[in-house]
Amino acid sequence: AIVADAERVVATLVRGADLFTPAKITVAVFNGNGVRLSASRAAGYLKARGFQVSATANAETFSYATSTIVVLTDEAKAWMLREALPGEAMVMSPEEFADHYEALRSQVPAGTDLVFVVGAGMEFAG
Repeated sequence: AIVADAERVVATLVRGADLFTPAKITVAVFNGNGVRLSASRAAGYLKARGFQVSATANAETFSYATSTIVVLTDEAKAWMLREALPGEAMVMSPEEFADHYEALRSQVPAGTDLVFVVGAGMEFAG
């Protein structure tokens, strides 16, 4: 019985680890800093690291002082995305992001895990 329990624990850990690969994380990317092609460059950067990009567009304003990741599904996915970025980003819930999220929501495809708004100072080569 102990062996069966250990196998079940290992299987659960393996499935859990599998959930958090970039290939299973879908991100909608928005340009919130006004730098030309910022969202496109960020999307290319994330795709090169295995993330799925569901949309790229301009945010409702270019006045984002900080890059922001909005959690739509699992918060652990947000932290994985944050670790992959070349700079700092805040992690927030849709409620914390409030009016900004409402303004962007119609551009976020169903099934998207995270919204990433590229803010001032976040640069992607390209």
